[in-house]
Amino acid sequence: MPINFPATPTLNQQHTYLGHRWTWTGSAWQVTSVAQVTGATGSTGPAGSNGATGATGQAANVLVSSSPPVTADPGDLWLDDETGKLRIYYGGGWAGAAVGPIGATGATGAAGAITAYVFDGGTPSSTYTQGPAFDCGGVT
Repeated sequence: MPINFPATPTLNQQHTYLGHRWTWTGSAWQVTSVAQVTGATGSTGPAGSNGATGATGQAANVLVSSSPPVTADPGDLWLDDETGKLRIYYGGGWAGAAVGPIGATGATGAAGAITAYVFDGGTPSSTYTQGPAFDCGGVT
């Protein structure tokens, strides 16, 4: 089907047909844009096959004792049976590691009270309630 352009176009006049836009340059119609048509999304393809099995990792040594092992490889574990702390060797030394379940946070404790005294020659003479600092009268 032929495109039916206007018979007497003006400069920069645009004409659209089937998703294409033309602009009159003064001597010819020039395509200035092409509409992109997007179709419906297709169905999901079948699942791919499983990949190859990876290499088996190196086993770590685990030591339970009150002192660290004399020799260790990066990744080795040491559980101090006196403190319950778990350590992992990273090549430059032993680093702490988390161990055991972490329980819920306990309730907030009661607010504390501060009692301050004014000292006169090293003997408490009265309770000070005027603020956070007090003069010790030269006693350190």
